[in-house]
Amino acid sequence: GRRFRIAMLARPVGPGEAPAPAKDGVWWGATRTPPRDSALAYINVLIQKPIAAVDEDGEPRLGRAAPVKFPAAPELAVHELREQVMTHFNVSPRKELIMRWWGTVLEDGKVLGDYRVSNAGTLEVAVRARTVSENSELARQHPVTRVRVQTLNGRSVHVHDVTWRTTPRQIKQALVEGKLVPGLGKANVDAATLCFNATSRLLMTGRLPVLPDDAPIGKDIIDNEIFVIKYTPIEKEKKKGGK
Repeated sequence: GRRFRIAMLARPVGPGEAPAPAKDGVWWGATRTPPRDSALAYINVLIQKPIAAVDEDGEPRLGRAAPVKFPAAPELAVHELREQVMTHFNVSPRKELIMRWWGTVLEDGKVLGDYRVSNAGTLEVAVRARTVSENSELARQHPVTRVRVQTLNGRSVHVHDVTWRTTPRQIKQALVEGKLVPGLGKANVDAATLCFNATSRLLMTGRLPVLPDDAPIGKDIIDNEIFVIKYTPIEKEKKKGGK
């Protein structure tokens, strides 16, 4: 898969320290150990996201997004931050999210304080597509217990208590019962379709594989997998009925 290295736009420079060489205004690594910051309250995460366009080869063109603030603390676990970032940016578990601070890869099992992450600093983030064998192993090690359902406008919600035997119809019913998706109700849930494999290219071109309503989602689904729901909102019908 294609790998995008997204680096820090601004790097703190300690007293008497010369900044590392920059390429195109982007810092690509660190030359010294960063200072410890006990007042860590938030960090910035910068990730490069596909824009709504494809090039002549059918590949999505990428545009740089603005940094996003995430609450942080020295005791915040790396795996917890990774999950927050993946959820916010709708990164599929079929992709590996790699976070770096001053050139050092943040590893699960550690906390931000272990890496001397400073307040208001910016993490560099890279996204790597996993191989088919890696995804199969991931599905075996982490059976599905929840899924993320994304609307076409980018809103994403979680549906819990899911197994590989769960059907798309049951997921849609859970969305309606929990009132998780605006404009989705009993009147239009049967006409709604649940789609899988929402890669950037498929989402932009509209070629999303539709899942059969009454077939189990299957054992190949990874925990926290992303589905996309397509439906016609019933908000206008509600307004008419209230007149």
